[in-house]
Amino acid sequence: MKKIAVLICIFTTSSMASGDIIWNNGLYDTTGTASDISDFARADNFNLGAATTLNSLRFWAVSTTSPATFGNFGGTVGFAIHQNAAGVPGTTVASGADSTVSLIDTGATVLGLNIFELGVDLGSIALAAGDYWLQLREGSIGSAFDGTSIFWTTTASGSAPTGQFDATETGPVWGNDSGQEYAFELSGTLDSATVPEPSSLAVLFAGGIGAYFVRRRRQNAAA
Repeated sequence: MKKIAVLICIFTTSSMASGDIIWNNGLYDTTGTASDISDFARADNFNLGAATTLNSLRFWAVSTTSPATFGNFGGTVGFAIHQNAAGVPGTTVASGADSTVSLIDTGATVLGLNIFELGVDLGSIALAAGDYWLQLREGSIGSAFDGTSIFWTTTASGSAPTGQFDATETGPVWGNDSGQEYAFELSGTLDSATVPEPSSLAVLFAGGIGAYFVRRRRQNAAA
């Protein structure tokens, strides 16, 4: 019955491959630092190995204004997804803002400031496989500084190339962000062409069982 067990395993694990973490750039580093996303554009790279629809984002940040209450944060985070252009953010392929960002105090600190986890609804961003950049901003991208100083925390993980920044918030004058890598996590679903639908898996499962019993019947008859 080993082959049936294998087929059951395939059916179970494949059907759960949606709504998962698509990219994890690393958790906040409590011995690291943080970079301003209230006055500047900040971006970090990520890679998609298959066509994907991104739905949500988690990242970690601190505030120098009333750090225990996250600086009277207004609740809006702007985001943009850029194509990769020779190691820097290129053409913008999606952008938006979430005004209902969730806040969780992690209980950890960096530079003596409380680290908060921010949950951002990205809507539904369909992307092909490839290299991209995530840009974040407190408030809508391009909006005027509102006096709330929020800083995106760095991570000891991450992947090359390192984060980029642009003082104009619009680019394309991006510069290397002193070798920093930022803490964030993207979730979504793989394209249906990449992950078999449950109905397709059911057909595969049933077909596999049928083939197994036919072969067993033939082996018994030959014996």
